Amino acid sequence: MSSLIRLALAFLLAAALVGASNSTASSNATVPAASTFILKGTGDGNLTFAVNVADNSEDLYFHLSASTGNQWVAIGAGSHMKNSLIFVVYTSKSGKNITLSSRIATGHSEPVYNSSIQVDVLAGSGIENGSYVVNARCSNCRTWKNGALNLTSKVQPWIYAVGPGERLRSDSMTAGLRRHGDYGSFTMDMVQATGNPGVPIDTMSMSGAAARGGKHSMSDIAVIFHVFFMVLAFVLILPFGVVISRVFNSIRWHMVNQIVGALFVLVGACIGFYMSPQYNRSKHFNSAHQVLGLLAFIAVIVQIVIGCVGRRIYKKTQQKHPYLGLSHIWNGRILIVVGIANGAVGFVFAGTTWRILPYLLVTAFIIFVFASLLFLKRMRGKREIKASEPGKEQGVPGYMAPPLPYESNVHLTTFAAPPSYGRIQTGPRSVHLAPGRAYGPGPNPRFGSRTNITGPEGPIPF
Repeated sequence: MSSLIRLALAFLLAAALVGASNSTASSNATVPAASTFILKGTGDGNLTFAVNVADNSEDLYFHLSASTGNQWVAIGAGSHMKNSLIFVVYTSKSGKNITLSSRIATGHSEPVYNSSIQVDVLAGSGIENGSYVVNARCSNCRTWKNGALNLTSKVQPWIYAVGPGERLRSDSMTAGLRRHGDYGSFTMDMVQATGNPGVPIDTMSMSGAAARGGKHSMSDIAVIFHVFFMVLAFVLILPFGVVISRVFNSIRWHMVNQIVGALFVLVGACIGFYMSPQYNRSKHFNSAHQVLGLLAFIAVIVQIVIGCVGRRIYKKTQQKHPYLGLSHIWNGRILIVVGIANGAVGFVFAGTTWRILPYLLVTAFIIFVFASLLFLKRMRGKREIKASEPGKEQGVPGYMAPPLPYESNVHLTTFAAPPSYGRIQTGPRSVHLAPGRAYGPGPNPRFGSRTNITGPEGPIPF
């Protein structure tokens, strides 16, 4: 009896072990194969990328998660940017979901969206707890133009990059990207990643992957210098040239100021020409910001030429050329207005609209200060002109008060005898003016009196 009991217990134990083994095997059969890379300290959290290569189709599954503190996050297949297939994720326009854009890079410039790459965003994707979460399947990502994945490699190269901290919200697959901040590369074991198809499970440990070369950082220093030189030139230096000319009356320092401003514009323009091919939105040189910037640059060169020619003519003739002077004034006014307006357009073009308000406030303050100086100078000039005009003591500007009625403004007195020139003068002469008429011969039409000169022989009609 006891032996039967032992036999029954042994049978039940064996059945349980077989069931557990089958359950484990079945579970392992449904878990997707994966290689997982984890980069710590990216933004406000970690960057996690896991890839799965389906063994029964051409599909490739991947999982990507990273902090939304980054404007965008990108993973690329390849050892460097050129010809790399890149998946870029950023916040949707609503701010509640993600936008996944598949792009191909042609070099060290913004990658270009490629609509032929078929990527489907799967369930579980979105924004969770301040992180991008992407679960996706790509049906033709094993090969692409000028590139391919080596599925037999255990060290397949990949690259990563994260954008700056400024927010990007767009549903467009072609949304413009700012230059990346942190970037680097890593390798993945594609053999380990090949197997049961499906989105890899998000894990907290790295498996089948390794970082390569460490993490690097880069700032968009060229954009910063472009803004610095252009804003300083059009908002401060060139407008201050007007103050130098009108307030301080210094043509020499006005010329120095304009040359310095032109050099700042030249440097800023060269930086703009250098940056333009690096971004999709600017590589064709047909945006409003670029067109206005080019016109302003040409206007600055014209301004310098007009000023130099006009100055040379003045030195020769000591006269200002009327048309050159007028052209110099109005060309200067227009180019300053266009340059300041183009600064605001540039911030919109770069996707940093939040900088427009501070820019306009600072510009308005500087213009107010310069305009106040010009106004005070003008008022002072008017006061000086009034003070120099005759008749101010009578309080009538620009007009000499006439003498009182019936009075002469010539002081009359008895004149001494003039020197003799061959004729002997017999006595002094005195001039008596009748009250009815101050000057001129003949009777006064109003009073009928005459003007007489009395000499030694008697009155002489005049």
